[in-house]
Amino acid sequence: MKNNVIQIKLDNANEEVQKMFNAFELLPKEINTAQARAINRTLQAIQSQAIKIAKNEYTAPTQNLKKRIRLEKATTQRIQGNFAIRDKPGIGLIHFAPSPAKVLSWKGIAPKNRKKVVSNKVHRAGKRKIYNTKGTPFVAKVNNGKHIFVRNSQNKLERLFGPSLVYALYGNSRELEDHAKKTYQKRLEHELDFILSKKNAK
Repeated sequence: MKNNVIQIKLDNANEEVQKMFNAFELLPKEINTAQARAINRTLQAIQSQAIKIAKNEYTAPTQNLKKRIRLEKATTQRIQGNFAIRDKPGIGLIHFAPSPAKVLSWKGIAPKNRKKVVSNKVHRAGKRKIYNTKGTPFVAKVNNGKHIFVRNSQNKLERLFGPSLVYALYGNSRELEDHAKKTYQKRLEHELDFILSKKNAK
């Protein structure tokens, strides 16, 4: 992990793969098609596995985890795929089970009865607590988006963020890489069988 980035690359550099395709005397176009399809299926599998790991750790909804993942798919002209997470400064704290989660109105309520402090439960196995070191967190709507803020020393709104998706996967990057290799090999064999079945059917 570096600078809140996890990255896994897939390409056609495997010599054993090339030997396998050459043994069946496939055309270059067929080879490229099979490899591109296998890479793209593998990217989807890595994405699903990453979200599964993160969901086991964090309370943030799936869509907020998924949109932080970037998939660069392979084509028949570019036999390379890329899975990357660039998640800085992190996931907005509003997405981690906030309470209260609404923008509250205090009209007619005495100041001493106003409960403005927002608490969150970030980790599924963790406890609910107040995440702040700079002031009292509260929910506000700014630019059509609802977030959790505090007021800084200049009395300006400062948005609060929770942990990065990268940190949920930290320690599991090797697991993702191994999953990618196994899935790629399996998908490649599937694509090979599909191409050969079409050739034999002619």
